[in-house]
Amino acid sequence: MKKDLKSKLVKYSAVASAAATVGVANAQVQYTDINDTTVSTNGGFYDLDLNQDGNPDFRLTQIIDSGLTENVNAVLISPFDSVYNRVIGEAMNGFNYPANVTPGTIINQYENFQGIGGSEVKGYMAFEVDGISYPNSNWVGPTTNGFLGMQVRIGDSLHFAWARVDVSLGSNSFTVKDFAVELTPGDSILAAGNLLNIAQNVFDNTAIIANNKTLKIVLSSDLEGVEFILLDLQGRLLREENLSNGTSAFDLSDLSEGVYLVHLRYKGVIRTEKIVIQ
Repeated sequence: MKKDLKSKLVKYSAVASAAATVGVANAQVQYTDINDTTVSTNGGFYDLDLNQDGNPDFRLTQIIDSGLTENVNAVLISPFDSVYNRVIGEAMNGFNYPANVTPGTIINQYENFQGIGGSEVKGYMAFEVDGISYPNSNWVGPTTNGFLGMQVRIGDSLHFAWARVDVSLGSNSFTVKDFAVELTPGDSILAAGNLLNIAQNVFDNTAIIANNKTLKIVLSSDLEGVEFILLDLQGRLLREENLSNGTSAFDLSDLSEGVYLVHLRYKGVIRTEKIVIQ
C-alpha cells in the first residue's frame, strides 16, 4: 500500500459521500475514457483534446536523462492556447507547478490557475535531478490516479475540465487514463466526478457482511481490481488484498472483538464502512 494511502482514506471517503450532494447546476459533462496511453521516451508527448474536436488543448511531454551534466527526468505540461488554457497550481521561485487535485474538488474560476506560466509557458508536473525531486513538484512518481484541474477555451467561451494521469517511479514515464470537460460555459466541474458516480453506482451493488468473525465482501459481476483494506481504529493495517467479482471471505478469528474499518478502493474512490467483530 502506498505510504500516503491511509492519510487519504478519510478524504476520499468524505468526497465519495459528498459527491451526491455537491451539485453542478445544469451540468453537461463530456467524459472521455481512452485506452490507457503511456509515454516513456525522451521527448515523447501526449496531446490532450478535452472535447475531442480535433484541436488539442494541452501537451504533456516526457523528459528523460536530458541534462548536460546531470540526469533529469521530468513530466511537463504546456497549453496550445497560452492565453486562456490554464492549469490549477502555483508559481514558486520563477517556476510553475501544476497541482494534483483531490477527487471531488470543485473546479471553477475561483481556483488558483498558476500551474502553467513563465517565459516558456509550461508547468513542471514532475522534476527530478539525479533522482532528487524538486520540493514543489506535486507529481513526482510514483503517482497513481492523480488529477489535473484545467481551464480551457472552446470557441469564444471558457470551460473547466480534469484529466487523470499516472507518473511512474523515477518520473520516467506517464500514463493518461481519461478526462472530462464541462460543456456549459463557465459552469463548475467536479474533479473525477464521473468516476465518483461510477464507483458509487458500483458500490451500491456491493455488500459488506460481518458475521461473528467472518467477513464477506460481495462485488458485482462486472467489477475487477478493487483494493480491499482492513484497519483498526488506530489506523493499523490488518488486511490488504485485490478483489475481483463475486464473493470473497476472510477469517478474522485472530482479531479481538471490537470495531474495525473496511475500505474498498476503486478508480481512486474509497467506500468506508465500519464493522463489528463479536
